[in-house]
Amino acid sequence: MKAGFPENKLGDDITVIIGLRFYAIAQEQPKRVGIKGKPSDFGKVILVVSKILQMPWENKPIFDAAPDVNDKIIIDKAVAYIKSLAAAAGGSIPANKIGAALYTDPEILSDPDHDQIVVIALGNEVKAALSANGFTFEGTNYVAPQ
Repeated sequence: MKAGFPENKLGDDITVIIGLRFYAIAQEQPKRVGIKGKPSDFGKVILVVSKILQMPWENKPIFDAAPDVNDKIIIDKAVAYIKSLAAAAGGSIPANKIGAALYTDPEILSDPDHDQIVVIALGNEVKAALSANGFTFEGTNYVAPQ
């Protein structure tokens, strides 16, 4: 709701959000008074919508066909981050480890472009840029050049 989804569109049928395109940020789960649980149940991370890009009922492209300068900056940041992850992992890193790091690594969480980096990090634009830098892809693994 805070990101701009119209309240009058929500009801008992949550499927109205299918097709919603948005940016999300990771936040610590709010503490709820009166809920019992183990200490490990608290402090978990939840995703919160930070910006709605396209409502489900809108039929419009959300991105231009060619990336603008800002998109290239975001792509370059994602490439540099994935390169550093692969180097730290010995040259090869699975996509799921990259995805997890995007939500847990303080380096990337502190980047002011974090939301946009998360959106494109595992996408085709970044894969193309990594390929141009000598990366190969074996299954779900991103493999740095030797």
